[in-house]
Amino acid sequence: MRLKARRMICRAYHDSLFMAQICPMTMIFIPCRGGVSHRPDEYSSPEHIKGGVEVLAHTLARLAAA
Repeated sequence: MRLKARRMICRAYHDSLFMAQICPMTMIFIPCRGGVSHRPDEYSSPEHIKGGVEVLAHTLARLAAA
């Protein structure tokens, strides 16, 4: 599977702000309908969710092999 990616400056700090002080970190974002997130009407398609899970699984496999 080939997905589009882009580097983003994000203000969604969550725990990443604190984890970045002790180790490299990143966040995986998937598209939400209308760009809406962290609200009751947030929606991501099953295909976008699947893509995010596959990115995470691939990343973990590469890190485990390193």
